[in-house]
Amino acid sequence: LDLRGELALPHPLDILQEIRSGELKFEHTGELQRPGYVGIREGTFRDRYPSTTFSGTSTFDEIFVITNDKCTEQFQEFSNRARAIDMKFTKIVATPAREINLEMPPITIRNASTLVKGMSHAHQAIFKRQVGYTFTHYQIWLSAFSHKRQRILVVDDTLFPRGPLVRSFPQLFNWVDQESIAGQQPWHFMFFRRTILEQDWAATNETFWSGTESAWSPNPQYKHRVVRAKPSYGAGFYAMSHQGLGWMLDHFKEYRAPLDMQISMLQREYPDEFIALSACNNDQPRVFCPEIVQEIQVTSTKGYDCVWRRMQEVKISKTGQA
Repeated sequence: LDLRGELALPHPLDILQEIRSGELKFEHTGELQRPGYVGIREGTFRDRYPSTTFSGTSTFDEIFVITNDKCTEQFQEFSNRARAIDMKFTKIVATPAREINLEMPPITIRNASTLVKGMSHAHQAIFKRQVGYTFTHYQIWLSAFSHKRQRILVVDDTLFPRGPLVRSFPQLFNWVDQESIAGQQPWHFMFFRRTILEQDWAATNETFWSGTESAWSPNPQYKHRVVRAKPSYGAGFYAMSHQGLGWMLDHFKEYRAPLDMQISMLQREYPDEFIALSACNNDQPRVFCPEIVQEIQVTSTKGYDCVWRRMQEVKISKTGQA
């Protein structure tokens, strides 16, 4: 049974795995129903023969919104906008820097003693924020995977999807998932906000392992396609599949760099295995995809804790380094 107490159907990608391993056993009674994703509700594989249709943000099993405990006005503004489009979400308070003990970190830090040695107090404070932010995402992945979420959205509360993107979610993921099944290759991660690293390659939209970013599926709201993303920086607004959650938990064993950079490192290290997609305007890339995701700016917000993520993005967009 699933979390709602209803009969849980196997995910089609799990069926494919069973077929490939030779473990699948067919059992049916009465009239044999047609298999696959024919006739399903747009945006989900949980119900093969549903009577309702998803719309907008209900495409996701769960939406996680990351906030800072010192930034209440920022979170309130996000909540007001979410309420206006009937977006249901789970509030996640990021692990604050003040709770990070670098001698006993919540997540293993590679070469911790070398990294911390000689750091100024200011640099240590920034480093603790980065470790806390990474640990927060790791906890989200762990929770979503253990609760068998099939598709999640993770968002900083300083960002918000534009209307056309929200309306496109059901059909966009319907196409993305169908391509996964047709190609027998599950997608893992999808950028909705990114800047392409290695700007010399970005100029010609090329990547060092496979030429141009290859098309993955159509994008119903925009003319450009969803593509296999080249190494990109952007963990402020992304989606993950259940397969992606499992893959990330298997491969994300320690902190090696700020989260956004470490995701791009995984893209480089596993170019054929880690399926990271982009739903931005990939034909004419713009820094952090303002065409689909907007920044929420609260004029009364004060303090570095409320703006450090956006300031880090500005630095990356100018220098290409974290």
